[in-house]
Amino acid sequence: MPAPSGCGKVDLEKHFLAHARGHSMNGGKYPILDGDLLLLERITANNADSITNTMIAIERYLL
Repeated sequence: MPAPSGCGKVDLEKHFLAHARGHSMNGGKYPILDGDLLLLERITANNADSITNTMIAIERYLL
């Protein structure tokens, strides 16, 4: 599925879409709810030091 317009620079080599699962991030001002579509970036040793091999939500898109 292509990334939604307005997501900025999306690089198919490192970005991917996935649905959120679970309820651990559903609090606060901008909650991420179970089933929300997330734009994620694969972190490697080449593009991050302390967060290598960790997934971090960088933007979310609500259907």
